[in-house]
Amino acid sequence: MHPTLAKSAQATLSATGMDLIQLYTRCALALNAFDVAAISYSARTDEFQLSTTRRLPPQLRLPSEIDVVFEKAELIKRYRKNVLNGACEDFLIRMVSVLDACLEDIYAIALETLEPEVPERRRQSRIRGCWGTNDDGRTEIASYLVDKAGLINPAGKESTVDMVLDRYSEIREVRHALVHNGGTLSGKHKARLAELRDRLPLQLQGGSLANASFLQGAEIQLGLHEVAALRHWAYTTVLGYLREAFKTSEHGGAAT
Repeated sequence: MHPTLAKSAQATLSATGMDLIQLYTRCALALNAFDVAAISYSARTDEFQLSTTRRLPPQLRLPSEIDVVFEKAELIKRYRKNVLNGACEDFLIRMVSVLDACLEDIYAIALETLEPEVPERRRQSRIRGCWGTNDDGRTEIASYLVDKAGLINPAGKESTVDMVLDRYSEIREVRHALVHNGGTLSGKHKARLAELRDRLPLQLQGGSLANASFLQGAEIQLGLHEVAALRHWAYTTVLGYLREAFKTSEHGGAAT
């Protein structure tokens, strides 16, 4: 692998690891605030209501304002479940955006390094289309990094680069369902997840997100455990593995 690409990719992956930690920290603070609010409201003995619009200044009110008012029991339920689940979904969506940006940056570096003759306009078009799938079901970014850039599997790892990037494609399917399908996995989402799972050797298919417990119902169910698991997965299985793969590839697969 070209040493400039290998070193730049490692630096990009390391920086993205810090971005991930910052994203999780923000999410953790929000989840803590929800818990504090629920405990505080549970402890109150007076009759109270919370309005979502009553204190808005007149110039910011809608022409036909709808005042949503919560009483104690419903307010506690919202902080314990609905609002909390929304924050967990937001974490996954933003996590994928952070990882997308990282991998697209690496793909852009690869194009600039290996095909400097490609015009900038064409290069940008290829970057925008790098998540499209080829005839073999792999994304363009996976095919390019492995087949063209020479990204190789780290020694001693059971998973391959293609397997790891397939797992990332799975989480992108989940993100798509959250953003574009109201948090429900469509038949198309489920078919793609099953396709990606079935590309794994049979003994490794348990590691596919197609088998994740939070995807087994009609609706995607995300909570505190899933946020912690996604944070660990993104930092180790995606960023950590790829950082090691680029380090290995820089030295042609030799031990360092």
